[in-house]
Amino acid sequence: MSRSAHPTWERLLDYAESRLSAAGTRSVRAHVETCDRCGGKLRDFDRLRDDFAAGDAGDAPESWLLRAESRLPIAGRAAGAPRVTFDSLVDALPGMRAGLEGGRQYVVEEGGVEVEVSIAPEGGDEPWPVSGQLLAEDTTRARDLDVDLLEDGRVVATVRATAHGEFLFAHRPRGAFRLRLRGPGVTLETPDLAP
Repeated sequence: MSRSAHPTWERLLDYAESRLSAAGTRSVRAHVETCDRCGGKLRDFDRLRDDFAAGDAGDAPESWLLRAESRLPIAGRAAGAPRVTFDSLVDALPGMRAGLEGGRQYVVEEGGVEVEVSIAPEGGDEPWPVSGQLLAEDTTRARDLDVDLLEDGRVVATVRATAHGEFLFAHRPRGAFRLRLRGPGVTLETPDLAP
């Protein structure tokens, strides 16, 4: 890996959490040993991880807190509970997977399924402020799927997903919200999501 080809933030996290192959680990280690920028990112992540383990996040930036909350094994979170694996606000990826600029996108994973959620930018001309899709190898898990949009713990809108697991909400959340997916093949409630 050349000095100019910095590993993605996701790859650095995979390295820090020992999720890379032996070859991948060697490649990233060699880069980090010669790159102050990437080495600094890893040191910052290690400090934050240590702070979370001690129960004190200190003055970490909100984006770091969101990333750590969704990815680190935090006491009290059930094993296998839904977790945010991608957040366009904090993940250093060029643009959003859905191609919307100024909006926000999440990917939530749990039990062999992914839920992709897109939130259109406020004031835009998007008719569906919240949209998404349930993705699973077994496509039958998307059948007869109802999706609830919850604010402050109560359901404010419910839609039936398409046979492909796609759903659209015309309701624009005022702040943090959750999605609850219910069907014969899946039951999942996302962590809090924010526009």
